[in-house]
Amino acid sequence: MKIIERYIAKQVTVTILLVTLALMALDFFFVLINELRFVGEGNYSLPQAFAVAGLFIPTKLYLMFPWAGLIGTLLGLGLLAKHSELIAMRTASISVYRVSWAVLQAAIVLTFIVVIIGEGIAPFTEKIAQMKKTTAVSSGQTVQTLHGTWIRKKHEFVHVAVVYANNELENITRYIFDDKRKLLEVSLAKKAKMLDDGRWELLNITGTKFTATGSEQIKHAKILLPGLLDVKILRDSKVKHLERLPFMGLVRAIKERRVNHLNTTSYELALWTKLLRPLSILVMILLAVPFVFGPLRQVHMGFKVLTGILLGFVFYLANAIFSPIAVVYQLPPVLAASFPLLGFSCFGIWLMRRVR
Repeated sequence: MKIIERYIAKQVTVTILLVTLALMALDFFFVLINELRFVGEGNYSLPQAFAVAGLFIPTKLYLMFPWAGLIGTLLGLGLLAKHSELIAMRTASISVYRVSWAVLQAAIVLTFIVVIIGEGIAPFTEKIAQMKKTTAVSSGQTVQTLHGTWIRKKHEFVHVAVVYANNELENITRYIFDDKRKLLEVSLAKKAKMLDDGRWELLNITGTKFTATGSEQIKHAKILLPGLLDVKILRDSKVKHLERLPFMGLVRAIKERRVNHLNTTSYELALWTKLLRPLSILVMILLAVPFVFGPLRQVHMGFKVLTGILLGFVFYLANAIFSPIAVVYQLPPVLAASFPLLGFSCFGIWLMRRVR
């Protein structure tokens, strides 16, 4: 039995890795095509576009691996079925559950490696990619660091701690100098948002203005500025997907927002999505087993690949639907993050019972 289990695990592992390699090569191509749109802006060059696309590979691997695991397992078991090896195993009284256990062993090892890459490497490589791109596109006028984004505008330096996807900023510090590099004013705005007319609305501003005779305090509830930041720069430095933030970064953000009495639903949803991702990978891989023994037993490989793509798309669509519902209706984030996973788990168990 152990020889057979190792053989099944090896077959599934090889096909999953081959499918992962193929998907990552295809995704790298599309990411590179997207980056080519920015070549020529500022100092952004073709080699930098290749470097940025390459630095996004760990993140894309983590996001696409459930899909790759499902398709790879379908193909791996499909090859065994094509060569009548699964039939021989069933004839030898090897149950579907024993085959599933062999697949699960391979899935656990692969999932562990992918989680290490996704949680330990991907956040830093993606951050480096954003830093390189932001600095190059802005011709050095913008520098993105681990602690925020710096922008230079003539005699003014602006530091933004957090950039959100809807052109909203948090903790904006402005340093204004004169022609002789003498500091004239320092101010901190808790929040800023771009209005429809292109102006920026800054809220809760405090600071200090320096004059020839001394200094005076600045305190405003709201001010409007005609041009605070370049939206093109924000496009590259903003956080588009909260679930791509490091785990501890999400935990710190949730604590900070709770202290300031701000809504944390989106951050909690991203945190639960991150926590449940390893289980999602395992469920998607195991879901292939009853399909191979059941409805996909006699079909050709192309149909198996198509089935894997469709199942992965349905899983992605379910997550995309329930996440906004949780935010809008203030549902428990753990429910929104786990509902698609529970649904697919129940579907897999039902299929397994039918082919037992």
